Amino acid sequence: MSACKSTGSGTGAAPASANSSNSKISFNTENVSTKEDSDKNNIKPIAIKTAKFVTTPPALADLKHKLAIIYSKTSEQNFWTPKSYAQLFMSVQSQVMMSGLPYDLLNEDDLLDIDKISQYKTLIFPLFSHVKNSQVDQIAENIKQAIDQYNIGIITAGNFITNIETGLSRSGDAYNYMKDLLGIARIDGAGPVDIQINVSDVTHPVFINEYFDNEVILSYQQNFTDYFMPTGAYPSEVIATQQIGNSQVENALITVINKGRHVHFSTVQVMADANLLWPVIQWSVWGEKPPATLHMGREKALFVSRNDMDQSMFNEEVATVEFPLLDQLKIWKDQYNFVGSYYINIGDNAVEGEFTDWGISAPLYKQYIALGNEIGSHSYTHPHNTDILTATQVQFEFSDSRNIIEEEIELSDIGTAIPGNPEKLVTALKILPYVDYLSGGYAAKGAGFPNSFGFLNADTDKVYLSPNMSFDFTLIQFQKKTVEQAKQVWSNEFDTLVKHASQPIIHWPWHDYGPFDVFKAGYTLDLFESLIAKAKSYGSEFITGKDLSERIKSFKQSNIEVSKLGKTITAKVYSSSAGKFALNINQSQTIASIDQWYAYNKDTVFLDQDGGIYTIHLGIEKPVTHINKLPSRSQLVSLYGNGEDLKFQLSGEGTVEIITKCSDPSAIKISGAISSYETVSSDKILLNFPQNKHHQETLVDITCQ
Repeated sequence: MSACKSTGSGTGAAPASANSSNSKISFNTENVSTKEDSDKNNIKPIAIKTAKFVTTPPALADLKHKLAIIYSKTSEQNFWTPKSYAQLFMSVQSQVMMSGLPYDLLNEDDLLDIDKISQYKTLIFPLFSHVKNSQVDQIAENIKQAIDQYNIGIITAGNFITNIETGLSRSGDAYNYMKDLLGIARIDGAGPVDIQINVSDVTHPVFINEYFDNEVILSYQQNFTDYFMPTGAYPSEVIATQQIGNSQVENALITVINKGRHVHFSTVQVMADANLLWPVIQWSVWGEKPPATLHMGREKALFVSRNDMDQSMFNEEVATVEFPLLDQLKIWKDQYNFVGSYYINIGDNAVEGEFTDWGISAPLYKQYIALGNEIGSHSYTHPHNTDILTATQVQFEFSDSRNIIEEEIELSDIGTAIPGNPEKLVTALKILPYVDYLSGGYAAKGAGFPNSFGFLNADTDKVYLSPNMSFDFTLIQFQKKTVEQAKQVWSNEFDTLVKHASQPIIHWPWHDYGPFDVFKAGYTLDLFESLIAKAKSYGSEFITGKDLSERIKSFKQSNIEVSKLGKTITAKVYSSSAGKFALNINQSQTIASIDQWYAYNKDTVFLDQDGGIYTIHLGIEKPVTHINKLPSRSQLVSLYGNGEDLKFQLSGEGTVEIITKCSDPSAIKISGAISSYETVSSDKILLNFPQNKHHQETLVDITCQ
């Protein structure tokens, strides 16, 4: 079993027996039906000498989402700011993504339709304190019916159906609905006080095998909080507490079983400031860890680098800033497979040198794109306060800039990063119609809510991304930190974002002038590279903002249904764009094999474009030829196999790792998109796809003695 590397082309270097008893039977092309039309992109199916290929059957489109998140306009209007509520709403969405369960977004008016809300397993209310007085009784009645007749679970925080739209408490006992539906009552509150949130029941499914006893989840200095307690009407359990000051202990996280499984957080901060909500969601839906969950990638984290190219609109600085940056990106691509999003300004003042010479810049930015990066708009002239722009100015800055960039660089549907100060919600909603997606203002604990990714409300169809790490400018030029201090801040922020997470999203903002310290402000190249190296070491997949936006939209529109019987998991996945997605197996045992499917490792199933029905057997791995690893950002378009041979179609670049059915195959033949391979062990080969494109089918023909 040699571990040294060798290369092969066409037929493998291993000797082949012409009279092998394992000789292959004739292949009938009528038995193969590709998932795409065979002539799509002028790619023809490969007919080879082999046994019949198979693949997973498709999942039906009538699968239902198990989760819905409710956006309460009435509560938003009584919250700190509308933008803060939108961030809370998106932070909950990102936790739902971590839970691995696709979701719907509803408005509070949808709660008037019992037929609509009864289809879900759990309803999540980020905050539902305020309700229109004219609707409150009907909404409460429908929620009660959904619980009593359909066993629906409720997840919420703080006060629940206690106030009307004017801000006043409901007449009579304002907490009567909360008591009746959830068996929870408010007893008091305090602030400003020091608060520490601790795990109190490490054996509960929410915390088991993930947290240690009395672990500190969150801490706050001089903040406000509320105290709630179970009424005793239904079985309940306090699984996390809040320590107030040095000695007082109150409840922070209460689970209740009343037909459905309900969860109440003491405050919205406890709900959204840490990666605490996603296992709560899984418990509410499943009562335990689900057998398998759907995720938007095959690696541990999704890392989106956002570079605001402020100097791009200064014509004389393109040569001294943007060209050297490109050279550095080539190095980082080779070292870390690093890609990201680069948002450019155009400039509208030629007299002052603020303009773009497209004869120079367009070819330059195409080189950025060739590396796998994305070019987007950072507005036309980089206004520092987008909140004061008129409607005409908004259109000029974001629609006109997009149109010009798309025309000059031959792009379509580019995204945008907000320039200047963080914008208000009303401003973001004005900009969204002009962009494909929007990367907006910074959001984190104490400054909105962390992990604000998704849709600003239940009616928008454009994705919004909030950076959840500090800007380089903030650390070096505003807070005057040293490079070592700034490196530590970024390192700590990264560690916090990934702690107790399930495929977290990291959105890192920096500037084109930073790596080479254009302004002599104290930046160093190592400041930036240290974070990139840390993210790579953690197991991050570097992707663009546009890629993340498309994955979020696809995830939301997908469906999954999972069941487990003994050592067999059946997962039905319906999707129109799941080729970058994965099924994570949340079991202590590993994958032994999957019926009619040949792309997986020990605990992850790699999906193709349209998903399917996956029958997953757990136990000792069976000898089956299968894809064991796919390149970052690549899309598995289709896959067929028979246990010994594979035929697949890939979109993207990088190395595909394949485990062969047998050790030391007597022959290996690669044909189609590529014809060579690299042997790294007796049962492992690597196929390299050097160009980032949609490849034709690749055939892996294995002969076992």
